[in-house]
Amino acid sequence: MTVARTRIGRVRMKSGGADLRVLHQTTPNPEGKNYRGALLNGARKISEMGSPGSDLVGFFIVGFFSDGSASVGFHWDNERSPIPRSLMPAYVAELVRRDMITCPEADEVAVAVVNRANGFEE
Repeated sequence: MTVARTRIGRVRMKSGGADLRVLHQTTPNPEGKNYRGALLNGARKISEMGSPGSDLVGFFIVGFFSDGSASVGFHWDNERSPIPRSLMPAYVAELVRRDMITCPEADEVAVAVVNRANGFEE
């Protein structure tokens, strides 16, 4: 007799509340990248910064899915944070914009300017 193992990947609450996603041990993806390992590695690095008495006052985790949905997890210490909670979404958006777009674009422009100044064409 063959035993089938059912995997639940997503659960929606009837009342329209939280959208729960289950991360299984192996996350299949066509490029062979280990997204679960990268997620856990990043979370581990931040959690090590959060030792007792540290300056870590919060964190955000955002997961993006192929169907266009996203899942957000965060923790925030209102008393110790230098930024009010109401300003955090804009602050996080600016951090992501800086790290994903502004800094890489500025690096590319700087390399192009230096190359041009040294007589190299792209």
